[in-house]
Amino acid sequence: MALDRTSDDPNTTDSNTPGGPDHDRRKNSDFQGSPILNSQSTSSSTGPQLVSAPPPNPPTPTAVWIDRIGLVIRVVFYIELGMLLAVLPWTKLWTENGLVMGMPQLRAIMQMNFVRGLVTGVGLVDIWIGVWEAVRYREVRPT
Repeated sequence: MALDRTSDDPNTTDSNTPGGPDHDRRKNSDFQGSPILNSQSTSSSTGPQLVSAPPPNPPTPTAVWIDRIGLVIRVVFYIELGMLLAVLPWTKLWTENGLVMGMPQLRAIMQMNFVRGLVTGVGLVDIWIGVWEAVRYREVRPT
């Protein structure tokens, strides 16, 4: 059984039927928002178009000096931390300090050559990171 949407009252009209309140408005605006149907191609080429971003603004001299200072701070930090971690495990300070004297199990672990070598390896990696940061720095010249 099909639904009959018509009313018995001849004075009422459905909004979808011709002459209804929404019919004229929908008829005029059905395809106005469609970019495919309403686009007027002004270029002679078809297909995708290359859109490139504008070139970045050159940095100011202040920004360049901030980058340089940040680089120096990072490099000095990495190298100093690496030297500390590379040397400290092989000194008496490593196993004879107030922190580990009260914990004999921790002291036994810290005296193992494996742990000392592991900490020294982390120190060498830190030194390498500091040198790598200094070598790979590329500066953009201000205009």
